[in-house]
Amino acid sequence: MTTRIPRTLVCLPVQNGAAWLPEVLDALVAQTQPNLELIVWDNASEDATADIVRRYPTIRLTRSEGNIGPWAVFERVFGSSDAEYLVALTDVILAPAYIAESVNALEREPDLGAVQGKLYRMDTVAGAFRRTNIIDAAGFKIGRSRRLTILGHGQPDGGRWDKPMDIIGVEGAAPVFRRAAWEDCRIHGTVLDPDFRVGSIGYGDDLDIAWRMSLFGWRQAFIPSAQGWHDRSTTKDTALSMASSLARRSIRQRIPLLKRRLVWSNVRFAMMKNERLWDVVRDFPRILIREAATQAYLCAFEPAVLKEWGRFLRLLPRMLRRRRAIQRRARKSSLKAFLT
Repeated sequence: MTTRIPRTLVCLPVQNGAAWLPEVLDALVAQTQPNLELIVWDNASEDATADIVRRYPTIRLTRSEGNIGPWAVFERVFGSSDAEYLVALTDVILAPAYIAESVNALEREPDLGAVQGKLYRMDTVAGAFRRTNIIDAAGFKIGRSRRLTILGHGQPDGGRWDKPMDIIGVEGAAPVFRRAAWEDCRIHGTVLDPDFRVGSIGYGDDLDIAWRMSLFGWRQAFIPSAQGWHDRSTTKDTALSMASSLARRSIRQRIPLLKRRLVWSNVRFAMMKNERLWDVVRDFPRILIREAATQAYLCAFEPAVLKEWGRFLRLLPRMLRRRRAIQRRARKSSLKAFLT
């Protein structure tokens, strides 16, 4: 009897990634999972990215004349393939069994739409990568105030993160999707919302699709046996208080203004489209308090972000139309079992 080996597509968008690309590609070609299709999409890099990829004969290189952003790449590449599983890879060094462990979990449980591995923090010290045992990501976490954080972010891996568990949604560094679940999330002809991006800059695509996938009845899970290392360029841990949030102002200022504006608007658009009304009503006081605090912070320290209100109001009718389309297909409340 021949064992069925599902085909898995791995897509890695890159824009000027020569500094980290060799280690990521070495780890990718060392994966133990068979029947892989490996694609690197060069988003108009100006460094040696393309030359590095050409050293790997099993990896197909595609180049674009302009930078269209990573999630637009995933939309294009996944839509042109009939692979059963889809790996949305970024600058993550995968352990050899990462894809195999992820695919095995998806094969065992047909109602799993996507899985998230245990990603550790990787630091760059004097130009060299240093792996740590600090958790970078174990999936998304959403509080009753609708504060969005990353599970485990900045916490030592002391055994707490050794068991598989269902999560509200996979985070965007190295999620593995079931094609059927990915396609099930298509709304108005696209899986991802094109208005979540301005040119090549975007934010929240991973949150939006993970939330919708859960709303449409697909489970998502954290799989600790799938491991990798990620050098996150923004934060290294989670702010646990208002004081620590205020202390991060200098870090936030290093993030491009357009991205900070999209963070503000797109998280709210994701909530608007995917929330069940009764979830909002139940938690409305907490949501209102947090929203007031956010607006006060922006008024005091980042007033330029508030210019995003113009774009927010302009896109509001379009988002409400998408909400109606999404809510007509909703099968369950996607948050109730996970809110903290």
